[in-house]
Amino acid sequence: MNEEIVVYLRATTISCIDESDYLNLELEISIKDIEIAIKDEKIESNIRIDYAMKNEATSQTITNEHKTNLNINLKSIQETTNQIILNHQQDPNSIDITYLTSTPFKISFVPYENSIIYTITDDNSKINDISYSFIFAIEK
Repeated sequence: MNEEIVVYLRATTISCIDESDYLNLELEISIKDIEIAIKDEKIESNIRIDYAMKNEATSQTITNEHKTNLNINLKSIQETTNQIILNHQQDPNSIDITYLTSTPFKISFVPYENSIIYTITDDNSKINDISYSFIFAIEK
């Protein structure tokens, strides 16, 4: 899961930088490094970005670190997801409703073609006041 988050951040981070803040400069931006830590109750990210700035007289490269914490219980959601997958591997013809209702999350599922799509919602983890949901599918 860390790798998927890194890929997403690598693809979207540069678009968050307002180049109009660097008028009269030629600006090259590159992501130097991204570190992700999925911890209890939060995701920590540290993104190091190189800014190479040039004008007619000079050039300079600076590296800034951008640290962010996102208060989402992804670690527990990931553990729940792994248990659902394990339960499915042990008995692919049934869904363990007892397990699904024993977790602290709202879990729904729907069969779709040759898969089962699960949605795990955590009402205690919110982004912009909307409960965080994690969606995944298991092939039947």
